[in-house]
Amino acid sequence: MRQLTGISGDRPWPPHLLQYLTQHGYTLNPWPKGEESQREALLSAEAFLLFVPLLHNDQYLAAENLWKHYLELHTPQLKLVCAGFRVGQSGNDLDLLDLPPDPVAFFESALPAGEYWWPTPSGGLDLNDKLRRFFAGHGNESMLALLNRLRMLLQLAHREVVDLGVPYEEVYQDLLAPASLSRKWAEWQSRWDNYANYFQMVPFAEVFDQITRILPPLARWMQEEGRDPDLLRQGKALAILDDIRSAFTKVEEIYVGKELSHLNR
Repeated sequence: MRQLTGISGDRPWPPHLLQYLTQHGYTLNPWPKGEESQREALLSAEAFLLFVPLLHNDQYLAAENLWKHYLELHTPQLKLVCAGFRVGQSGNDLDLLDLPPDPVAFFESALPAGEYWWPTPSGGLDLNDKLRRFFAGHGNESMLALLNRLRMLLQLAHREVVDLGVPYEEVYQDLLAPASLSRKWAEWQSRWDNYANYFQMVPFAEVFDQITRILPPLARWMQEEGRDPDLLRQGKALAILDDIRSAFTKVEEIYVGKELSHLNR
């Protein structure tokens, strides 16, 4: 059987599409979790299918450009095929209301992700724009800028306690209590929760999932205004902030760089 992989969002693949593919010798495998499994899925597939626009949390999303960029980096020879209930406008569009008589010829003629072309806009909420806003910020402060401000404060407090031996209560009264940690964290957490919901159907979804998993200890500490000395003294608070910052920087460098600058024009 010829292998395909891809994601359909919160909608199942249409039964008539699966039947059509099976009849012509294709298996459409779900997109797996984990980098190694994903690498194997890409290497064994003839094409990567997106059910566009992607439905997630009752909202239609446009993630096709992010997925094309991902495939360009990892398997540029693979075909990205956008399947939807619309008339196809390019050789990489699969019209689910008018399936081609010869899928082998269709997939062979589709352009590889590494070539210079861009998917037909699916009409969903533009996740490229959402991602740029995530990093550009609201006003003068981005998510990363807010995080860095918190990190600088905790780094200073950690140095006072660990390196200089200043009693924690004194550091707490002088640095942490006046900083209104719970208020600052509530602002950051609210924005994080809002944005993270949009990025469950994108190539870096697992990076954001990992951030969500490591947040709880830091969130509790911030909500309690940093009263517990252990998380700071043991360096755990700074370690979590560093992990988040590293993850943000990686995503920003890959998906919000000059490679996607044409989308701003």
